[in-house]
Amino acid sequence: MKFKDFKIGQKIVTGFALLSVIGLIIGLTGIISMNNIGNSFHHVGDENMPAIQHLGAMQANLERVQKGYIRLLDNESDRDEREQILMEIQSNREAYKQAQGKFNEMKHSENEIPIINKLGKEIEIWRNFNIQKVDRMHSRLLDIDLLNPLLITRNLEKFMKDHYVLMVEVNEALDNRMTFEGGDDSKACNFGKWLPDFSTENAAINANLRDMRQYHNKFHDAVHEIKVNLNQGNINQARTYFQEEMKPAADQVFNYFSVINQEAQQAHKLFSEMSSAITGESAEHHNLVMENIKELVRINDVQAHEEIANGDQVFRSGNMLIILAIVIGLALASMLSYFITRTITSGINRGVSFAEDIAEGNLTSKIENEYAERKDEIGQLARALQHMVEQLRNIIGDVIGSADNITGASQEMSSTSQQMSQGASEQASSAEEISSSMEQMVANIQQNTDSAQQTEKIALQAAGGIRKGSESTNTTARSMKEIAAKVSIIGDIAYQTNILALNAAVEAARAGEHGQGFAVVAEEVRKLAERSQIAAEEIDELSGSGVEIAEQAGKQLEEIVPDIEKTAKLVQEIAAASMEQNSGADQINNAIQQLNQVIQQNAAASEEMASSSEELSGQAEQMREVVSYFQIGQGKKAVRKKKQAKNTSMKKSAPSARKEEKEYDEEPEEASANQGIDLHMGDNHSDEDFQRF
Repeated sequence: MKFKDFKIGQKIVTGFALLSVIGLIIGLTGIISMNNIGNSFHHVGDENMPAIQHLGAMQANLERVQKGYIRLLDNESDRDEREQILMEIQSNREAYKQAQGKFNEMKHSENEIPIINKLGKEIEIWRNFNIQKVDRMHSRLLDIDLLNPLLITRNLEKFMKDHYVLMVEVNEALDNRMTFEGGDDSKACNFGKWLPDFSTENAAINANLRDMRQYHNKFHDAVHEIKVNLNQGNINQARTYFQEEMKPAADQVFNYFSVINQEAQQAHKLFSEMSSAITGESAEHHNLVMENIKELVRINDVQAHEEIANGDQVFRSGNMLIILAIVIGLALASMLSYFITRTITSGINRGVSFAEDIAEGNLTSKIENEYAERKDEIGQLARALQHMVEQLRNIIGDVIGSADNITGASQEMSSTSQQMSQGASEQASSAEEISSSMEQMVANIQQNTDSAQQTEKIALQAAGGIRKGSESTNTTARSMKEIAAKVSIIGDIAYQTNILALNAAVEAARAGEHGQGFAVVAEEVRKLAERSQIAAEEIDELSGSGVEIAEQAGKQLEEIVPDIEKTAKLVQEIAAASMEQNSGADQINNAIQQLNQVIQQNAAASEEMASSSEELSGQAEQMREVVSYFQIGQGKKAVRKKKQAKNTSMKKSAPSARKEEKEYDEEPEEASANQGIDLHMGDNHSDEDFQRF
């Protein structure tokens, strides 16, 4: 559809809509640009910077964890300090987990996801290594409770050396038979001085030290006795103390020193392994974790710089788009306003000039197709005005032609009215004859109705009598069944009597001569019982056949009753139909009377019609003079010729109409020759069952 075919409202709405769209585009362009800029900076502020912050927190806490494990390698740290370090490690571990969780919850690019997954795995591997190896070794070290094994080892070596030196001095003193200073006080030696200040939670070491005290004291007591004996000159006794007291005590002390040294060596080994683990594999995992974190920081830093650069580019592009949209919008708005105004005003001006031509009576004016073929209100107005002119031309032409037709028709109407008056008189006489025939038919219908009602009563009485006969037959059949039952009882009694008679004859035969008379009586009774049984069987057979006949008769009577009732119903319907026919005949008679009155009224109306036709002819001539103001061109002549052709056909048809009226006038004479009126009551075959009158 072309734009000029739009409705005026649609054009205006389209113009404002276009302006709104342009404004919307400008606004959306600005909003989108600002949103893009905001998204870029929000991405930096909400994602990149927090990500770098969380990564920095992870890096710092992971470094603290690693430094904490390195601090555990310090031999000077006691148990409390080590417990504090472990607590700090756990706190830093929770802190980096929290930062890691916040970082993982953020949105990440495709480049970050593999590194994040790798970082999570490396951290988990590092944490598991520290927990499963380093923490376990440190826990074992705390269980040994020799937190400075090197110092313990050096002290033990010194203590053992001191006691070896003392044994050498004692042995030399025995060989030289010379006394020496010191060595006889167990608390004065280095071990004796060290022992009160040494504390540990190692149960094995505490047990060794506890057991070792007596041997250590015994060792130094032996030195005292040896020195005393040397001073007294008891060399042999001194040697005996050396061999039997001092050497066994020294062996025990050295054994305990060895046990303690083994614990210290084990602690030293744990320190070495823990140091290797922390500075070796744990440090490698730590370095891998730090490299992944640094890579993630680098990616987020690059993304932040890219988003900032993208925001600057979007800002410049948005300004250019807004300026371009404003220029295009102003140009389109100017063009559209000019085009809409020109489209509307040109059509309205042409419609005004066309209406002025019509007002002057010029019905030959036409509107150009340029305006009539448009689909908007201008086109609708042009087509409506053009259609109005065409209708006016047709109406004026029809009015002129109708005036000519009315003049001729009024003359025909006058002659026709006279013929109608004559025909009405003849119709009145025919209606009177029809009325008399209808009265005779009503009497015949009434007679049929009375006969049908009497037949119905007789059929109903016959049905009642047959129903009573059927009930009596059924009662007789039941009585005969009871008789047959009684007779069967008699047969049973005769059968039993026959058996008793046979038994009596047998007993009489047993009695011999005394029973002969009784045997004769029994024989007679038996014969009488046989005849009774035979008679009972015959009666039973006759009763059975009688019952069967009675039942058949009852069934036949029951079958007859519905037929009779159906016949009564049909007769009743015949009576009802006759009554309806009687009512219909009365209505027809009344209608004929009304028809007679209408015919009389038609005769009077025909006379009035003749006078009205003359007046109508004068008014038609006056109407022709009035419409002569309008100019309809060639259409006027065509309409007049058309109307004259109609008048000619009407004049030619008038004699044929009068001929038909004459034929109609002859029909009552032919009908009057017949003896009655032939009423066609329909071709229903059910009417053939009734007598015609």
